[in-house]
Amino acid sequence: MDLYMQWAGRQLQGLLPDSSVDFLQQQVLHPDAPLQILKGHVIAAGEAAIAVAWPVVAPAVDRLMTAIYASPDVVFVATFLLLLVAVVQILNFTRRVLMFLTRLVFYMALWSGLAAVAAIVWRRGLEASVADAVAIGSAVAGYAAGVRDIFLREYAKYDAQEKARAGAAAGGGRRW
Repeated sequence: MDLYMQWAGRQLQGLLPDSSVDFLQQQVLHPDAPLQILKGHVIAAGEAAIAVAWPVVAPAVDRLMTAIYASPDVVFVATFLLLLVAVVQILNFTRRVLMFLTRLVFYMALWSGLAAVAAIVWRRGLEASVADAVAIGSAVAGYAAGVRDIFLREYAKYDAQEKARAGAAAGGGRRW
């Protein structure tokens, strides 16, 4: 068992029960475990693929490194663009996480509100709940009518001020 696997085993001992740690030691972290055997095969296949491809790729890599060494401005611009792409990706990920969490909160609020309404209807009965809904609806309608009256009154004041300004600007153009 290599050093990383021993470290992982020690870290898991504080987090998981002993039976789970023993299971992971035997089935995942042990050198004869199927996962470790698969990892060895994948690493061997990757090394074989690199060994086969390297003679073909090596001249192109050498030319690329020579071109990069010859013009450091290209490296600076490429690094800047790479950093810019990384920042945009991080911001996009952050936006997506925030949108997910916002959507989750609104769905939770919606479903908890519907559950609360269902609980109220269940507890008070359908007739009493309808009577309560009518009373609340009439109170909201009265409030909305008051808001409408205030809005229309303020709009009439604003309209009168604008007409007075327009009349003063058209007729009072002479200044002595």
